[in-house]
Amino acid sequence: MQPSPTLSLKTVYIGAPTPTRTPASPSTIASPSPTSTPTPTQSLYDQAVTVYQVFFEEQAKALMAGGAETLPPALSATLVGDASRLVTALLQFTLEQGHHYVGDPEFQLVWVRPSTDKPAEAVVGLEACEEITGGIMVDRDDVPLDQTDRNAYVYRAYFQHGDYGNLVIYDLSGERVDSCPA
Repeated sequence: MQPSPTLSLKTVYIGAPTPTRTPASPSTIASPSPTSTPTPTQSLYDQAVTVYQVFFEEQAKALMAGGAETLPPALSATLVGDASRLVTALLQFTLEQGHHYVGDPEFQLVWVRPSTDKPAEAVVGLEACEEITGGIMVDRDDVPLDQTDRNAYVYRAYFQHGDYGNLVIYDLSGERVDSCPA
């Protein structure tokens, strides 16, 4: 399920919403990382990694904020179609249910790899493994929704060209895993 090569990306440190409102720490980028702005000579895969990195960071911020009624603009710019509807529904559900993190969660994009099973309509596909450590998601009554403060997820994202030629995620799926496999 996890082809190579592996590109280790970034860790996003975000302070949990606590009564003291811990401020967010800056993001750190591990080498190698893709170019931040896609260029005409940059490979489609590298462009997809860049878009996914923005998606990852913006979704983490929205989850830390306790969800959202609508997609924040920076997150919306990375999604179309079913992927946009899925993430919107997730963030709305999170908001409506009062789900939020306690502790000091760290969102880490452990690796990103090319997908081996890209649908014909996709320009490019990738797989990513993400970990959330140091915080537990709870409901509005502070009842834990997770049994541990270490959760890992493997996602598959497929990209198409957007209205302006930019890559956007149009199909997104994933599942919880015990850990990010090598």
